[in-house]
Amino acid sequence: MFFSVTETKSFSFDNVNLETLLLFGKPSIYLFEEIPRATIGESAYLFPDSGHVCLRDDRRYIFFKNGPFGSAHTHSDNNSVCLYDKKKPIFIDAGRYTYKEEQLRYDFKRSTSHSTCTLDGESLEMIKDSWTYNSYPKCDYCQLTSKDRYHLVEGQLHVQRASDIYYHKRWLLTLPQAITLVIDKVNCPGEHVLTNQYILDDQVIYENGLVNDLKLVSPTTFNLEDCLISKRYNQLTESHKLVKKIKFVDEVMDYTLIVDRNCQVKCVPLVQTNSHKELSNSIAFDIRSQDFHYLIGVHMDDIIFGDKLYLMQGIKCKGKVIVYDKNNGKMSRLKN
Repeated sequence: MFFSVTETKSFSFDNVNLETLLLFGKPSIYLFEEIPRATIGESAYLFPDSGHVCLRDDRRYIFFKNGPFGSAHTHSDNNSVCLYDKKKPIFIDAGRYTYKEEQLRYDFKRSTSHSTCTLDGESLEMIKDSWTYNSYPKCDYCQLTSKDRYHLVEGQLHVQRASDIYYHKRWLLTLPQAITLVIDKVNCPGEHVLTNQYILDDQVIYENGLVNDLKLVSPTTFNLEDCLISKRYNQLTESHKLVKKIKFVDEVMDYTLIVDRNCQVKCVPLVQTNSHKELSNSIAFDIRSQDFHYLIGVHMDDIIFGDKLYLMQGIKCKGKVIVYDKNNGKMSRLKN
């Protein structure tokens, strides 16, 4: 409203709210209605210095964070993801709440207050006070690959623990039609319990595996747990988070597939061509609706024995991340 720019209106609210009315006055209502709303195009940006990735299309907005330690009061939010669908927040950052030196300030800074993975019920960082960490998760890399309207985000962090090292690799694969695949691979010697969680906005409706208009597909059942979020400083709001816990030894791979509620999803194997064995640490899906039909194949490990090719529903493929559009027969490789 201040700059009267059509592009910025496209990212704004649908109607003038009370705060804007008090700030700009009654004329702002008429001005807001007069400014045309430009069409929002697709965009994908990686900011390597901060480890921020922003993805946007006509329905969805995704923010991913995995970067170096920032200011002294930065949050422990590496390998975390936020998701908006149809302009509504779905997976969120829990917020900040306060700058006072108190326990809730520390709680909101922790990795356990973000949509990411943690190990053995412990936070990944060690907080000393509001402005100091004794330890902080180390970012190994943050990358973005884009091809044919598909985007692959890759992030990895590691934490030096008392007796071992914890590695967390997270991939986000996005397709049009609100298809988002989150893949997590964790390595840590010994027996552990992985906690994978997504913080929900307090207005989200979760019922029968649906989050508003989105369907979640996961090999492990989510549990709905209570949590606190803070949308404004000094204000707490009761909300929920989706949590799944997985016991493992040495390493584990997990995924969460997010699609429109009307999509049909089927898991399919990736089979090596010469051995006819299913690839380890791999997942693949047949995703279809009235207007589209995709095959997605992902395997996170190098194929070091035998053929480097594999079959996905009889289609010969090569590469760690493949998207095959069955409607036009086009294959896109996002990672070799």
